[in-house]
Amino acid sequence: MTMEPTTDPNQGALPINYNGEGIATFTFNVNLKEPFPDGTEISNRVGIIFDLEEPVITDTWTNTIDAVKPTSHIESVEMVNDSLAFNFVSDDNRSGVWYHTLYYRNDSTDMQWQVKKPQIHENDFMLRFDDFQTTEYLVMAVDSAGNVEEKDMVAEYIYYYDGPGPASQTDNLSAGWNWWSTYVEMNGANGLEMLESSLGHNGLSIKSQSDFTDNYHQDMGDDYWYGSLENLQNEQGYLINVSEDCEVSLSGSAAIPMLHPITIQPNWNWLGYPVSVPQTVLGALAGFNPVGDDILKGQDDFASYYEGYGWYPDDFMLMPGQSYLYYSNAKESKTLVYAGGSRGWNASKVRKSQSSYWTSNMYAFADNLSMIGIVSIDSVEQRNEHLELGAFVNGECRGSARLRYFAPS
Repeated sequence: MTMEPTTDPNQGALPINYNGEGIATFTFNVNLKEPFPDGTEISNRVGIIFDLEEPVITDTWTNTIDAVKPTSHIESVEMVNDSLAFNFVSDDNRSGVWYHTLYYRNDSTDMQWQVKKPQIHENDFMLRFDDFQTTEYLVMAVDSAGNVEEKDMVAEYIYYYDGPGPASQTDNLSAGWNWWSTYVEMNGANGLEMLESSLGHNGLSIKSQSDFTDNYHQDMGDDYWYGSLENLQNEQGYLINVSEDCEVSLSGSAAIPMLHPITIQPNWNWLGYPVSVPQTVLGALAGFNPVGDDILKGQDDFASYYEGYGWYPDDFMLMPGQSYLYYSNAKESKTLVYAGGSRGWNASKVRKSQSSYWTSNMYAFADNLSMIGIVSIDSVEQRNEHLELGAFVNGECRGSARLRYFAPS
């Protein structure tokens, strides 16, 4: 305030009090000159002077000193799917608990406590588990007066991590090309040797998006794999060509999806599925942000992403042991981390295959074709889902599918 006269006639003037527009508020802070005992009441009121009128006295506002710090502790923790469900018990005798701060430190004597999650305003909190080692946790509270809890920094809950559990994977391959991936941990493992050994003489080729290896057993008299593919990765999808129906098996420890983030580049990507249970596309990709016209293809089905709607069909399933192609319409790379197998699985939503007018062998070729379009017969758009379209080459049916009508809204 300068106490100088104003040149703006409206400055400092309240408008007519219509629908609350003429109501003003005045907020101020007063620091205490000396500490007061907890529970001390301090009351004040204000006199407002309009022009030469008598002061208008406001109601009395009373503040109660809160000099006692809050208390809190972790009451319980449960493992729910791929998350830790915390329950906090906290108390404050005056202003009430404002929020909690969750601290952690890993199983290391020289590691200091660090903030895991600040300002948790509820007493129940779900933490997506990403500390794959023994980890200690404690919680501290702050009350509405700004008092911070004081206590010894001692662990209130310890999560003991003893590594991933054992896993074995057995898949039935059909003669021809199979889209395949593994949920058995491949880091540091000789997974490619295990796969080649399991394939035996049936194995002809193994292809990733950038490398391959072929079996020259017919020339060498024994299995002899040679090519640029040197190891298997859980993040990668593969094409396996076999001479006849066979079974392949791998064993080791279970892959943890969170430890296998997949970089999604613009255009096409060959994806592994390092999860041991089926999931819908909505569940498996719950933490991923697709853009319009992204496509997720399996060997026998596909789903498209529509901006403003989501994935269609939303019951497209990702299955253990299979690989997928993802077309990203984004201009930059992204990171995909699959949900850990706890979301999206709903057996009632699995589409039952319909009988076909034609039969085809999807394993006869490494690649496939998906179509999105409008079907017209005699200039009349068709929406009958019993109508089947077939693709033929020299009279051979290469594939067929029933119509699925979809109008995004």
